[in-house]
Amino acid sequence: MTGRVFTATFENQALTAAADFFELIAPTEGQVTLLGWAIGQDTEEGSAEHEMLRLQVKRATGAYTSGSGGASATPQPVDQDLGTVATGCAVETCNTTQAAAGSGALNTLWADTFDAFAGTALILPPDYQFTAKGTDALILSLAAAPADSISFTGSLIFRI
Repeated sequence: MTGRVFTATFENQALTAAADFFELIAPTEGQVTLLGWAIGQDTEEGSAEHEMLRLQVKRATGAYTSGSGGASATPQPVDQDLGTVATGCAVETCNTTQAAAGSGALNTLWADTFDAFAGTALILPPDYQFTAKGTDALILSLAAAPADSISFTGSLIFRI
C-alpha cells in the first residue's frame, strides 16, 4: 500500500435530519481511498432511546452537487514524522444538505444500519476499500433522519 494515511474528525454535532457525516473530495490529480470510520454519540444514553440508523457510503462522480451546511475539516497525518503535509483533497463534515447527483452521478457503494446507542466503527479490508479520483468524492451519510436530535462525533481514516 502506497500513499500517506490521514484522519479527519468532527465532534458533538447535533443532527436532526439526514446528513453527510463526511464528504471526502479527491485531489484533482490524485486519488483518495477510504480505509475506515467511527461514528458515535453522547445524547442517546437510556435503553429506551435505542434507535437503528441507516448508513451509506456513496461515490459522487462528474458534475455532482456537493453537500452544504456543515464545516470543513483539516486532515491530520497519522504518521507524526510527516509534519504538516498538504493532502490536495477537501473534507467536509456534517453537511445538512446532502450531496446530490446534479448532472453527474451519485452511487451507493455500501448500505448498512447501526444502533445509535452503540455507534459504528469499521476498518475496511484492503479488497473493500473504496476509492475516488480527480475531484470525485466519497461520502459517508446518515441516510435518514433520527427520531430526535443526536449529537454525533466521528472520525474518518483515508489514504492519499
